[in-house]
Amino acid sequence: MHVNLPKPLHGWRAFVGEVGIIVLGVLIALGAEQAVQSLHARTTIKEDTDALRREVADHSSRWSGASSSHALPPRSIILKADY
Repeated sequence: MHVNLPKPLHGWRAFVGEVGIIVLGVLIALGAEQAVQSLHARTTIKEDTDALRREVADHSSRWSGASSSHALPPRSIILKADY
């Protein structure tokens, strides 16, 4: 069985071409990774924002529906009680 061995590079031009191909491949991989991370971050931010808005709406509806007997005392009473 005959195996073809790779031939050594002949000159700087061939060497720079090989290195350029490697650098281009690495840059493409890094760019794709950044795109995926950006998409994931946007999705996470949107989910967190939606959850926070639901929580605020839930709390505001609870406080707006509270009767006056369950209301908190005025701030001045709270401050005087601390002393």
